[in-house]
Amino acid sequence: MNLQKTIRRILKEETHNTRGKIHLLRRVDGELIKKTFNMCLKKAEQVHLKYINKWKYFTLQKYKDFVIGLLFDELYFNNIEDTPPEIFSEIYDFLMNTYSEEISDSYFKISNLKNI
Repeated sequence: MNLQKTIRRILKEETHNTRGKIHLLRRVDGELIKKTFNMCLKKAEQVHLKYINKWKYFTLQKYKDFVIGLLFDELYFNNIEDTPPEIFSEIYDFLMNTYSEEISDSYFKISNLKNI
């Protein structure tokens, strides 16, 4: 009995931790997410370069939030409007974890352009 309870607890935790990822990937193709992310990253780079002198203290975390916010908006209005509100943060966290490194690379590339 103790083993069954442990297995159920682990399955419940795993399902809860990946609920946003599963919800998103069931509704949106991975290639579409990647394509939309690339479009949003380019848009964020253009906006950041345009306002770089005004946004002197635009940190990496703010830049990440900006890019993921654009991505989330695009996905929401085109694919995941029916998502329950309690899953939004889990989808946001999944997207942030997935694309964090690419966003960081973009931010530092732009920062280097600013310093030249």
